[in-house]
Amino acid sequence: MPRGIEPAFMSDFGLDFRPVADLMQVEALAGRFAGVALVARGDQVLFEHAAGDALRWAKLPILRNTRFQLASTGKLFTVVAIGQLIEQGRVALDDALTHWLPEHTARAGWAKVTVRHLLAHTSGFGSYWGAEFALRRTSLKSVQDYFALFQDTPLAFEPGSRFEYSNVAFILLGAIIEQASGQDYFAYVQQHVFDPAGMVDSGFFEADEDTPNLAVGYTFRTLPDSARGQLSARTHTQLKPFKGNPAGDSVSTAPDLLRFAQARMAGRLLQRSTFDLFRQPINVMPAPPGAKTLQRMGLGLITIDSTHGHPVGHNGGAAGTTTSLFMDPDSGLIAVLLAAVDQEECTPVSRALTAIWLHHDFNQSPNTKSR
Repeated sequence: MPRGIEPAFMSDFGLDFRPVADLMQVEALAGRFAGVALVARGDQVLFEHAAGDALRWAKLPILRNTRFQLASTGKLFTVVAIGQLIEQGRVALDDALTHWLPEHTARAGWAKVTVRHLLAHTSGFGSYWGAEFALRRTSLKSVQDYFALFQDTPLAFEPGSRFEYSNVAFILLGAIIEQASGQDYFAYVQQHVFDPAGMVDSGFFEADEDTPNLAVGYTFRTLPDSARGQLSARTHTQLKPFKGNPAGDSVSTAPDLLRFAQARMAGRLLQRSTFDLFRQPINVMPAPPGAKTLQRMGLGLITIDSTHGHPVGHNGGAAGTTTSLFMDPDSGLIAVLLAAVDQEECTPVSRALTAIWLHHDFNQSPNTKSR
């Protein structure tokens, strides 16, 4: 039986989510899924279901308010923060990176990088993952702590010349937010994003904090490829960042992400004109294996092309973490998926859920009553 919440299987829009709930239960019983799915239109929740365990050995069930690490879905908070500062005239899209970080002016190519390049993933910066990250992982607590991982690495290409997804770019956006606002990044997001949206269970927690209701991620990435299907997944404790940062891994819940999306679409976090500017597609993103939809990157926001609309948001994936939040300002659609498993294990559920919300015309007249 579902634990924690009773799912709404049918909606006024003729959607039957029962197969998704059943699949979540089957995959959870097989140890391949643990998470929460939520679909809403505006204030109306159309589907909400939890399955699996937040801590497997204790059989502690995932509930609707279980916290998850967000991986790159947390970039949405950095996008909103930089957008707010642009609206206030404190930051401009074409500001040079070194305008805000003048101590790095002598670094090759940095003066050519703009805020726009950082948001669009066209800066030439890459990722901070690797051996050095693993070595320093438990000491990476502030935005500035991450600079040692990349500041001496040359840019991979001329800024603006091509697209390459970059976590470093969002660390640098976090540094700009701190310089422009005069606040620590984490304090800024708490005060100007989480609090106004009513996100009471969201935050940036250090790995050794006793964080209530936090799901433990389970991964196969510490095991040989041949172990999948032969051995049990391991916890992601040794792979996850010690603390969330501007590039991701903040902590939230499905209800909090719903509140965030509702606040965004109601104009309480960003003006509609800013959001529309940021979501305009700039580059096509490389499609994941088996994907049948086109995803395009704007200024920090991913747009998905579908038959009936262009939902915008972000997804995330890391060891023991698979997440996504997409919203369509035109139809009011909001779709959330949070899971404490690898992307490979989550794929059946994510595809089944997406197949329903992505291809439904939410602007049509309701034709099926709830039951």
